[in-house]
Amino acid sequence: MDPLTRLLIQMAQWWRHPPGRRKAVVILAALLLSFLLVGIERIVGWPSWLRTEPVPIHRLP
Repeated sequence: MDPLTRLLIQMAQWWRHPPGRRKAVVILAALLLSFLLVGIERIVGWPSWLRTEPVPIHRLP
Protein backbone atom coordinates (compact mmCIF):
# COMPACT_ATOMS: atom_id res chain seq x y z
CA MET A 1 0.00 0.00 0.00
CA ASP A 2 1.18 3.49 -0.82
CA PRO A 3 2.56 5.32 2.28
CA LEU A 4 0.41 8.38 1.58
CA THR A 5 -2.73 6.24 1.33
CA ARG A 6 -1.82 4.51 4.58
CA LEU A 7 -1.32 7.88 6.27
CA LEU A 8 -4.67 9.17 5.01
CA ILE A 9 -6.45 6.04 6.24
CA GLN A 10 -4.80 6.39 9.66
CA MET A 11 -5.78 10.06 9.85
CA ALA A 12 -9.38 9.19 8.96
CA GLN A 13 -9.45 6.55 11.71
CA TRP A 14 -8.06 9.05 14.21
CA TRP A 15 -10.71 11.57 13.14
CA ARG A 16 -13.50 9.06 13.81
CA HIS A 17 -11.94 7.56 16.94
CA PRO A 18 -9.39 9.95 18.46
CA PRO A 19 -6.50 8.40 20.41
CA GLY A 20 -6.29 8.73 24.15
CA ARG A 21 -4.47 11.62 25.77
CA ARG A 22 -1.33 9.58 26.55
CA LYS A 23 -1.03 8.25 22.98
CA ALA A 24 -1.59 11.74 21.57
CA VAL A 25 1.17 13.14 23.79
CA VAL A 26 3.57 10.38 22.71
CA ILE A 27 2.80 11.00 19.03
CA LEU A 28 3.23 14.74 19.44
CA ALA A 29 6.51 14.28 21.33
CA ALA A 30 7.85 12.00 18.58
CA LEU A 31 6.91 14.55 15.92
CA LEU A 32 8.50 17.41 17.84
CA LEU A 33 11.68 15.39 18.42
CA SER A 34 11.95 14.53 14.74
CA PHE A 35 11.41 18.17 13.71
CA LEU A 36 14.02 19.24 16.26
CA LEU A 37 16.57 16.76 14.90
CA VAL A 38 15.91 17.85 11.31
CA GLY A 39 16.29 21.50 12.33
CA ILE A 40 19.58 20.85 14.12
CA GLU A 41 20.84 18.89 11.12
CA ARG A 42 19.90 21.75 8.77
CA ILE A 43 21.53 24.43 10.94
CA VAL A 44 24.65 22.63 12.18
CA GLY A 45 25.10 20.09 9.40
CA TRP A 46 25.77 16.40 9.32
CA PRO A 47 28.86 15.26 11.27
CA SER A 48 31.72 14.02 9.13
CA TRP A 49 32.10 10.85 11.21
CA LEU A 50 28.58 9.82 10.18
CA ARG A 51 29.21 10.23 6.46
CA THR A 52 29.56 7.11 4.36
CA GLU A 53 32.11 6.58 1.66
CA PRO A 54 30.91 5.08 -1.62
CA VAL A 55 32.06 1.49 -1.95
CA PRO A 56 32.82 0.28 -5.48
CA ILE A 57 30.90 -2.78 -6.57
CA HIS A 58 33.20 -5.52 -7.85
CA ARG A 59 31.41 -7.57 -10.45
CA LEU A 60 32.53 -10.95 -11.66
CA PRO A 61 33.70 -11.01 -15.31
